[in-house]
Amino acid sequence: MKKQELQKRIQGLNEYMLSDTDKKLLMLNISSDYTYNKAIALINRNNTETNWYGIDNENCFKTWDEAEAFLDVICLARNTNFNDKNYER
Repeated sequence: MKKQELQKRIQGLNEYMLSDTDKKLLMLNISSDYTYNKAIALINRNNTETNWYGIDNENCFKTWDEAEAFLDVICLARNTNFNDKNYER
């Protein structure tokens, strides 16, 4: 899957599946400083960081293959509640 296709899927998921939650998917600004790059992240909607230096490593998918697999799973999880306040730890 190409980067442009991933961007379309992320936009659609944010609009249709995550719009009523406190989460959003974000296509990160990619850095060429290191040999691996974080591609997408599932973050809190109020987060203002858009570069991969400012996003917690645990919320990121570092390769396009990881990103594509994650988006496939999100698409299958239509009835999942993504709100943090409803999450039991």
